[in-house]
Amino acid sequence: MGNNPASGPPGVMVPLANRPRRDNGWTLAWVIVYLGTVAAGVATFLNRNVNFASQISPDYLNDPAHCPSGAASGRRSLLGMRAMDDDGDPLSLDEFMSVALYWLVGSVVGALLVGMLFVALVSRNPKLLVGVAISLQIALPLAAGTGALFAGSLGGGIPLLLLAGAVALLFWMWREQLSLVCELLGVSGTGLRENLGLVGATIAVHAGLMVLCAPLLMATLSAVTNGHVAPNPSAAASPGPGQCTDAEGNEVMCCEWSVDGHVAPVMTLAMATLLWTSFIASQVRTFTVAATIAQWYFAPVVDPMKGPGARSGSRVGSALGAALGPAFGSLCFGALILTAVSMLRSALEELKKKASDNIFFYCLFVLVQYLFTIVEMVTKFATVRCAITGEAFWAATRGVATLLERAFLDSFGVWWFPPMILQMCGLVLSALWSAVVYFAAAASWSGLSNGRGYAGIVAAVSFVLSWLVLSFFAALLLDIVDTVFVCFAMDRDAAAVSRADVHAVYNRLPSVKPIVIEQPGGGYAIGQAPQQQYASV
Repeated sequence: MGNNPASGPPGVMVPLANRPRRDNGWTLAWVIVYLGTVAAGVATFLNRNVNFASQISPDYLNDPAHCPSGAASGRRSLLGMRAMDDDGDPLSLDEFMSVALYWLVGSVVGALLVGMLFVALVSRNPKLLVGVAISLQIALPLAAGTGALFAGSLGGGIPLLLLAGAVALLFWMWREQLSLVCELLGVSGTGLRENLGLVGATIAVHAGLMVLCAPLLMATLSAVTNGHVAPNPSAAASPGPGQCTDAEGNEVMCCEWSVDGHVAPVMTLAMATLLWTSFIASQVRTFTVAATIAQWYFAPVVDPMKGPGARSGSRVGSALGAALGPAFGSLCFGALILTAVSMLRSALEELKKKASDNIFFYCLFVLVQYLFTIVEMVTKFATVRCAITGEAFWAATRGVATLLERAFLDSFGVWWFPPMILQMCGLVLSALWSAVVYFAAAASWSGLSNGRGYAGIVAAVSFVLSWLVLSFFAALLLDIVDTVFVCFAMDRDAAAVSRADVHAVYNRLPSVKPIVIEQPGGGYAIGQAPQQQYASV
């Protein structure tokens, strides 16, 4: 076909070098909002109450002399605390740190090893992961229902047993799709194993996000210090010095911390900017993964880019450079859409709580949530297409919407399984690792009075760390699954077979139809599957 060996079929993978900048206005918009938020944070820092730390202490707030009734303010209350008895903590922080430091360091190392094991299982034995996930989905309600029956709770046990049976029936009906999911995950694991530079690039993106978020978090924290001590409106009486009670006679703080009027807008702006910036980092990760995997996918076998680990650093570096360069405006735009969806979803959740008995609103809530899910899915696939073609965001959205309509929407069941399987297996591996840590630490500290308590803390930390690491790898693997699918669909539209091994898997998707060829006039025609143009790996 005379393809560019680095870019696959003509017109599909546009080389990352020398791409034009797209959607620059959205880059400028984010920069303005970010700098404006930081400036607002600086202003709140300069306007802070320097006595904030001492004035929010329980002793200070419990003295009515510090908030005379004439100083009452209608400003928003942020800290109004009840009097609390401190019974003390039987665990000693100093003792815990002295005995658990090496265990905590080992937990970090162990979490990374668990993550490597996870990737190895996905790429080499995905059937085991699928089997574990399915078994848990059936075993958990089965065990709970059996336990409820033995405890004499017939009404609680039978529904759980019926649920276990229904789940088992569902998985049996989807057994062919589950077999396909095993191969999809295997393709994803192979893609990550041959592009391990993605791990370092993604960690770098998250590190950059932390740097960018630090001023925004400081803006939020400094805004809280803009205020003064005011009378607690719930304090109805003061029976004695340093004592206040509410209308029901319960002891409450006499004073509260009341923030200034500008605090709420500043905090809202800071949180919105923080959310937008976080989504930008997520978009950069998705773009970097997509551009890297697309280079790997469309490179012919004879090219050294397609070997295991070959030129992985070069692929990842060029992909990350394109994400932070020509495509950054498009990523800012996509992230803004995701930010709006997230904020609207949170607002809907609050409305749902207030109107929980309204069946009409509940149906509307389900419909809107479905639409939000569609928007998020299309946004993600549009980002993948941006990475492959270098298009602006709206152009990529239109292109990917047409592509998904032809090749994806009937396969929703298949695409629901991979996240569920990866999450369940991540949960199991994290639980197993934390259990090993707990029993080992408890045996090591058997001579300490608080040994089991310290072991529980270390196990909890190990669980959280391993879960975060596995979630990190799961996100990468899912991004690769989505990217390879878009590459496959674009391959088919171009009547090409860039990777025969991938086509052998993805052609089994229930939504895959005969090849659709775009005509010069813009229409589409049905074509025959071509002979393999690239050797399989």
